[in-house]
Amino acid sequence: RPAPASCLLRSMRVSAASSITSPREVLTMIEVGRRSASRRATPTADLRLLYFGTPDFAVPALRALASSSHALVGVLSQPDRPRGRGRTLDGTPVKIAATEIGVDVLQPEKVGDEAALAWMRAREPELGVVVAFGQFIPKSVRELPRLGLINAHASLLPRWRGAAPIEWAIDAGDPRTGISVMRVVKEMDAGDVCLTRE
Repeated sequence: RPAPASCLLRSMRVSAASSITSPREVLTMIEVGRRSASRRATPTADLRLLYFGTPDFAVPALRALASSSHALVGVLSQPDRPRGRGRTLDGTPVKIAATEIGVDVLQPEKVGDEAALAWMRAREPELGVVVAFGQFIPKSVRELPRLGLINAHASLLPRWRGAAPIEWAIDAGDPRTGISVMRVVKEMDAGDVCLTRE
């Protein structure tokens, strides 16, 4: 079924591995998010972006955004957690990558807390990009950027909404899977799908 006109007039399907890794692919993702929020947006205008992500899966898109012409104004990631047998407190892969890139990082226990909201507002973001963040994103955060938020989810929606879509696809023996980019709404992985990549 084609994506709604308010989101994008067509879906893009490219045969490749299921990850978003190149600046061109991420810029396509951002342009889709821009069009879905405002048909009057200038296609060549650079955007101020907030990035929400935590695991290794979210690092390639972060690096691609950082190398694009858009301004990556802040990164939000889950708090550091004890890992491994020694229960050492390690930074999340996204935090480590963002620190290497030189982007400010915030790790709130709850992304909707007033302190987190103030941190985000101070950066004046125009669009938020979410890749495997790991927290529910409340309305106060979804509506903070002028163009809202878009999310890259690791399945061909509507199949395998929610957590662990890659594991579910493998367990079910799916012959193909991919990435879906959608608007972030209250319900999990239920926003308009703007782009898919197999």
